Amino acid sequence: MSEVTDLSVITLDNSGFKQALEQSQLAIVDVYADWCGPCLRFSPVFEQTATEYLDIDFFKIDAEACPDFRETVHIPVLPFVVAFSKGQILESESLSTQAALRRFLDKIKES
Repeated sequence: MSEVTDLSVITLDNSGFKQALEQSQLAIVDVYADWCGPCLRFSPVFEQTATEYLDIDFFKIDAEACPDFRETVHIPVLPFVVAFSKGQILESESLSTQAALRRFLDKIKES
């Protein structure tokens, strides 16, 4: 783990993502890149939504800085959100709005 972007979202690095995701009962990962305009617009939405879903662990991963993560998850577009439970992928989707993120989170919590 490399840094906490706020109290609700932790930015993971290439060496720490596996352990963090394996320890989490339910985790959501925002996969982004610094050059990606839609990612930059989605980031505050993700961070705000994290404050509303306290029973879910929220993480961010820079797709370019984490090649091992890219080998684990197929990332067709950015921004991309992936749900994990104890290190296993549950669901993934390209999202850009808070409403879409909330629907995704509610669907994951129900399953």
